[in-house]
Amino acid sequence: MKRPEIVKAIKKVLKQVAPDATAILYGSEARGDARPDSDIDFFLFPISL
Repeated sequence: MKRPEIVKAIKKVLKQVAPDATAILYGSEARGDARPDSDIDFFLFPISL
């Protein structure tokens, strides 16, 4: 699986487990300079804290 497919799969799972939450992608993946060994950083904002 390539990185864009992995990000898409993560988005799909997040929509299933937390459909009303907001997810923010950040770090090297968001900037477009991720390397093959880079992780994928995201923050999930729940509806209520």
